[in-house]
Amino acid sequence: MTFFTVCHPAVTALYVLLLSLTVSVAFHPLLSLLSFCGGALFYTLCGGKKRMHVYACLFIAAMTLLNPLFSRKGTTVLLVLNGNPVTAESLFFGAFSAVTVLAVLYWVSAFGRFLTSDRLLYLFGAVSPKAGLVFSIALRYLPLLGRRAAAVREAAKANGLYGDGNWIDRFRSEVQVFSAVTTYALEKGVLTADSMEARGIGVGRRTSYTPFRFRRADGALLAFVLVAAAVPLTLSFTGGIAFTFYPVLTTPADGLAVWGAVLTYGALCAAPAILYGREELKWKRLRSAA
Repeated sequence: MTFFTVCHPAVTALYVLLLSLTVSVAFHPLLSLLSFCGGALFYTLCGGKKRMHVYACLFIAAMTLLNPLFSRKGTTVLLVLNGNPVTAESLFFGAFSAVTVLAVLYWVSAFGRFLTSDRLLYLFGAVSPKAGLVFSIALRYLPLLGRRAAAVREAAKANGLYGDGNWIDRFRSEVQVFSAVTTYALEKGVLTADSMEARGIGVGRRTSYTPFRFRRADGALLAFVLVAAAVPLTLSFTGGIAFTFYPVLTTPADGLAVWGAVLTYGALCAAPAILYGREELKWKRLRSAA
C-alpha cells in the first residue's frame, strides 16, 4: 500500500493534472527534463513495464532526427541534406517535444494505477450523477460485450463459419457476429432499463455512498501541490521563464525566476517517489520488527 492508494481521488487527479499542465504550458527544457525523470522514476517504482523506457528512448531519437525534415528554422546549420539545412535548433526542439510528451505519458500511466474505476466514478458522480451512472454502465458493458463477442465467435466457428479462410468469408462471418452481439446489447439495455425503473431510479432525490474521506494528509498534500505548481505556472504566464528555440536558442534573462521554477517544480516531481520510498521503508521496518 502506498500513500496514493489511500489518498483522496480529487487530490490525486489534481496532482497529475497540474504536473501535466505545468510541463505543457511552461515550455522550458529544464522543467521538461525534471518532469520526464520524475515521471519515469515513479512509473518504475509503481511496477511499470521496463520496455516502456526502451520505447521512450526510441521515440526521442525518432523525434530528434525527424523534426529537421519538417522544420528548417534555426541559424546554426550543422549539415545540408539534398539542399535542406539541418539546424541544431530543430534537433533540439525535436528532442524537447519528445521529452515533454513522454513526461505526460509517464505521469498519466503511473497515476492511472491509483485512479481506479471506482475513484473515477466518484469524481464524475460529484460533478454529474447522471454522467457517473452512464459511465459506470459503459464500463460494465465493455468487458461484458467483449466476452459475449468471443463466445459468439467460437460458436460461429463450431457451426462452420470462418471456414474458407479468405477475407470475404471472414468479413461475412464478422458481420454475423457483430449482428448477434448488437442484438444482445439491445436486449440487455432494455432489461437494464426495466430493472432500473423497477428499483426507482430517477424518482425523487438521489443519494450516494462514498468510502473516500478527506484527511489531514490530503489537505497537506493539496496545499503543497497548489503552492509548488503556482510558481512555475505564474512565471510561465508572465513570461519570466520564456525559452526561445528559434531562430536561436535563448535562455530567459531572469535566472532567479528560472531557478525558482526549477526548484518548486522539481519538488513537485520528486514528491511521488519520495512518498513511495517512505512507505516502502516503513513497510520493511515493520516486517523486520515482526
